Amino acid sequence: MTEKVLWAIAAVVAAFVLFLQPIGKEEGPLFQKGTTYAAWQNDSYGTLESGRSISLLKKTNTEWVSLVVTWYQETQGSVVIYRDPRLTPDNQGVIRVIDQIHRLGMKVMLKPTVDVADGTWRGGIRFDSEEDWRAWFSSYRYFLDYYAELAAEQGVEEFCVGVELDETVHRDGDWRRIIEDVRTRYDGPLTYAANWDSYWDVPFWDALDYVGIDAYFTLPTESPPTVEALLSSWAPWIAELKMFHDIVRTPILFTELGVCSVEGASAQPWDWTLPGESDFQEQAHYYEAAFRAVWDKPWFYGFYWWTWQPESREINNTGYTPQGKPAERVLTQWYAKPVVKRP
Repeated sequence: MTEKVLWAIAAVVAAFVLFLQPIGKEEGPLFQKGTTYAAWQNDSYGTLESGRSISLLKKTNTEWVSLVVTWYQETQGSVVIYRDPRLTPDNQGVIRVIDQIHRLGMKVMLKPTVDVADGTWRGGIRFDSEEDWRAWFSSYRYFLDYYAELAAEQGVEEFCVGVELDETVHRDGDWRRIIEDVRTRYDGPLTYAANWDSYWDVPFWDALDYVGIDAYFTLPTESPPTVEALLSSWAPWIAELKMFHDIVRTPILFTELGVCSVEGASAQPWDWTLPGESDFQEQAHYYEAAFRAVWDKPWFYGFYWWTWQPESREINNTGYTPQGKPAERVLTQWYAKPVVKRP
């Protein structure tokens, strides 16, 4: 067999192997210029107002959208997780908004979330008996599999397997089985959204593609805080995050981050009930300081700001959304910048 023939055969084989590679699956971690999109009404995602809101979000240079869908359990001790016909976004609306996000050239992280119907925090969900733990994880597996299959069908680019379930993460074996089960239904990257004060407690980061942190770190400063003061308050958290990354060696995302536009809110950014007068400038300074703090860190791979709303007419001037506030300009300017990450 001549050398030319051998080279020809090699070329054909190489082309065939290339043809067999999956289309659209990008290798390695991706920096995610993200914003959260959340609703708590069954028809919110399917409305014209929602369509308009997503189009406005695109203008902020957002490239990734964390899409929240919430199911409920009655109390922290309940073992049944259910779709609320009034509050859970319906599938038609979820599929419609995913399609619009994709048509606008953005990517989706689907974020199924459990809330407690009595108003207590999901982080307190826990059980005293092994029977109850098994029943809850069985219900949770059904809930997560449902959306993992929807994510696969709709070409969703990332999937979050849990949100701030602090008192459950010690059940390492149960969580690893959940993650394995999701991977049989969805083949994209996975993360878990740990609360800002409990990400050290999660034992299964090695089973995921990104460490997710809902980064409501307390940033105590004088009032009103300057960008420089807020940046100084970030410093110990950044040092701790670097130390954490050096151990887990998994890219870090801020799966949530944000602050109410209320005077003094930077000291308690997790508290959505803070009273007070609106302070748009403090919120904008918070955004600027957060971007400066982590943007160029080699272990950091993106933000999902909390939160953009479907119903712009119902925006709360003291709430988290940056819509129509100075923080939106900060977001837009930073997301216009290029990002280069070392592998």
